[in-house]
Amino acid sequence: MVHRAGRGGRRGGGPVRLARPFTASDLAGLIGLSFLGGEAIILLGEEQWGRRVRGSLRSVGQLIRRFEEPS
Repeated sequence: MVHRAGRGGRRGGGPVRLARPFTASDLAGLIGLSFLGGEAIILLGEEQWGRRVRGSLRSVGQLIRRFEEPS
């Protein structure tokens, strides 16, 4: 889904202009790595960081949901 959004989404738009010089694959990889890193922080058990990470990951989830929902 992130890769498709970087290419312009299912609605046929152009590539994400603000993402230069990143490719859609680069952006998808970076977002995936942020989830892995966030999960590692949560597993370390530091409560303050864990709350911040969970909030950030929820925000990314909401953004993904916006791309997936029909307009």
